[in-house]
Amino acid sequence: MEYLKYLQPKLVYICHPFTGDPEGNVKKVKGFIEDIGKGSVDILSASSNKNDPNMRYNYENLPVAVSAFTSFPESMCEPHITRQEAMSLCIALLARCDEIWIYSRNVSDGMVDEINYASENDIKIVWKV
Repeated sequence: MEYLKYLQPKLVYICHPFTGDPEGNVKKVKGFIEDIGKGSVDILSASSNKNDPNMRYNYENLPVAVSAFTSFPESMCEPHITRQEAMSLCIALLARCDEIWIYSRNVSDGMVDEINYASENDIKIVWKV
């Protein structure tokens, strides 16, 4: 597929607490993802070459953010499933990512599990606070 030669974005996992204020925390994470998306649009606009129809954009290392909060339906989150099941889903998503971006100084138990997994599996850890 011809278009695949342009697609080399890096997947970044958004790490943020869920417990304490699930609704507010999901809203915060959606805001982080939106900001990352806006930044990506700016990068694409700056790197586009409108004179070359074969290479409009440079996607290399363009961050594409993912989060368990936004990737799974509410029915697949606590309290609808156990914490262990929820963390298994989070880790499965994280395992496919290139980096983990941490957006909180208050590190929850779940975040510790995610950060430890990233550290043990050579996933780049980036603190964004």
